[in-house]
This record gives sequence, C-alpha cells and structure tokens, in this order.
Amino acid sequence: MKLHRLRLRSAACGVLAGLIVAAPAAAGSSGGSAELIVGFRKGVSQAEQARVLSARSARVQKRWRRIDGVLASVPAGERRKLEADPRVEYVEPNFVLRASTNDPGFSQLWGLQKVGAPSAWG
Repeated sequence: MKLHRLRLRSAACGVLAGLIVAAPAAAGSSGGSAELIVGFRKGVSQAEQARVLSARSARVQKRWRRIDGVLASVPAGERRKLEADPRVEYVEPNFVLRASTNDPGFSQLWGLQKVGAPSAWG
C-alpha cells in the first residue's frame, strides 16, 4: 500500500512539474531593463537600500517593508552587481507562472480531476 502511494505521489509530482510553464526567465537579459525583486539583509536601512539601488540605476516600482524588499526596474547587466553586493540578500526575476496542460494522457489522471486542478488553472 505504501509503495502504491509513493508511486502515485511521484507520478503526480512529475505531472504537476510538467504543467507549469514560466514566462521568459530573464526579461531584459538581451538588453534594456529587467524587472527584479531585490531583498536586503536584515539591518540595512532604507537610506542604504536607496544608495545600493541608485548605484545600479534601478528604478523602484514598489516597496515591501515587511520583507525588506523592492520591485525594481534594473538596467541589463546590473543584476550580477546587485547579487554581489553584501547588503543584498537575494535578487529574483519578477514574472508570472501559469499552469496549463498539453498531456495527451490527462484524461487518465483521475487525481488531478479529483482535486479540482483544471478549475484552478483558469
């Protein structure tokens, strides 16, 4: 019974991984600018955050005080410099994930129908 559940979970994980389709991963990587989520290390003041971003010609679009992060438009080539700054904890691209399926065996996957996955995909 446990082996059956393990196989079922493994199969479901594989199917779900195949259903997620990402937008272009590095918007602006070939030129222009990229929209990035930049998180700062604990203790970095807002003034210091502004200096870090200004030095990279980043334009802040939104600020999340709770996580010490910003959504910023950053010129191409500046991402690596931001990542290397010791005051920066993380730099991630901002994009939308959408789930879809093109699996010809989808109708055989009773578990996804059972949990209402198609309605969640919109």
